[in-house]
Amino acid sequence: MQTRHRFLSVCARTVAVALTTLAFVGVTACSAPRIAGRAEQEQELGTCERFLETAQSYSNTMGDANIPLYLRYFTASLAQHDWLNVALQCPSQFGDATMRSAQAQHFTRLAANHFGFAYAPLTVTKLDTVDSLDLPGEALATIALAEDRAGFAAEVLAGRYDSFTPTSANTSSDAEFVRRLASNATLLTMSDNHKEAAARLTMLSKGAQDIRRKVYDTRMLTTSEVNATDPATGLRTRTPAIVEMDCAREQLQHIDDLPASDIATAQSQSSDALLQLSLLIATHAVTAFGLGYPSADYALFAS
Repeated sequence: MQTRHRFLSVCARTVAVALTTLAFVGVTACSAPRIAGRAEQEQELGTCERFLETAQSYSNTMGDANIPLYLRYFTASLAQHDWLNVALQCPSQFGDATMRSAQAQHFTRLAANHFGFAYAPLTVTKLDTVDSLDLPGEALATIALAEDRAGFAAEVLAGRYDSFTPTSANTSSDAEFVRRLASNATLLTMSDNHKEAAARLTMLSKGAQDIRRKVYDTRMLTTSEVNATDPATGLRTRTPAIVEMDCAREQLQHIDDLPASDIATAQSQSSDALLQLSLLIATHAVTAFGLGYPSADYALFAS
């Protein structure tokens, strides 16, 4: 199911500002003095800088354990959208902003579950509504390759989980993790979604060479099907989570390697399609978090 990005209302943002103000008034018992020139400086900020400043402020609140959880939840629900705005408006920030949105989406879902609130995920698993995407065809072909590789890996893991027999090296948690994914065909669904997205991206690549190989290296999948070490970070976590995060990370790297002008062109010519691509990649990261990949900064961003 695809969910388009929705800009939150001015009312919701006003409530967020009010909550933030109340939280800090409660701590300091006094209002902060006006900083001379602050309003004037903000008026001079460009669209990118304004979105970036707002999104970072929300993420800072979300990550502050000293702030009440309800306020962190509310600001995270705003941050998940605002980082998508940054991805579109700041070409050089596309990768980090997409991952920051995924972080905020994950936190919002966890907090919503804690409070018993309904949460509508910003999930995009396919690009079947996208008819054109103004990025270089070669870049789209490499992004399609990452999708295809992840689809193959998920299919291999699905087969191994269906016939999984725990060994002395596996914990009861490992066995339950495998049983849960096998019983609801999670991995097969993931595989199908990846392959469909890969096919769509190949179609959108404007005749660039199709570099999908269909079959890929299976060594990690067959020797460490439950837990593995992420080669990118050295972190030990669930193997399906690494598959999803590697896909997201590789795709963002391909986009970040493009000249900022290419991303700016895509934003001006096909902004909704670029948004769908950002959400697709963010969905891979959110899926990885749900499967056990750490969502903290140390695991996602270079120091």
